[in-house]
Amino acid sequence: MVRLSFLLGMAVIFSGEASGAEPSFPTVDELAPREKLADPFQFFGSDRRVKTRQDWEERCQEIRKLIEHYTCGPAFPQSYNAVVEREETSEVYGAKAIHHKVSLKVGPGHVIACGFEYVLPKGKNPKSMIVYICPRQEHVDETIPWREKIIDRGYGLAMVVPGQFNGYKENGPVKDAFPGIKGNTMMD
Repeated sequence: MVRLSFLLGMAVIFSGEASGAEPSFPTVDELAPREKLADPFQFFGSDRRVKTRQDWEERCQEIRKLIEHYTCGPAFPQSYNAVVEREETSEVYGAKAIHHKVSLKVGPGHVIACGFEYVLPKGKNPKSMIVYICPRQEHVDETIPWREKIIDRGYGLAMVVPGQFNGYKENGPVKDAFPGIKGNTMMD
């Protein structure tokens, strides 16, 4: 069950989420200077604070919209139609864990190929999954020295490389599949 839910979760990350209507935020020039970091429990431009779980879910959506607006553009539409093309598994760390390498096809007509790796402690569900977003594939190997420590503490580790989608260029598989969306590689 962990494998299936993890694969579905990764498909969501790779596919993005539809953003809906763009809220009206001020331009960067219109923002007031701040002396300290914003309070994550304070709704944007108001005195309203998070008090309930429903408030927090609403605030999370607002934070997502702020990131899209000020940082990286809208997310690409979510398709929920990932197809696993290939999965390779191997035992690692003296058979304490299983290392998975997965190749997926996502997006309209499954035209976007992507891959990711994850390592799960063997014989039990992990406490939590740590998602390491690597700038480029060559940086995945940098995780090798500390992967086993993460597994020994009962956590899983996923390695995701967003640069595989558009290579930090103006075009690429995701942008070609969704030409009407002015997204950024961070949102791929």
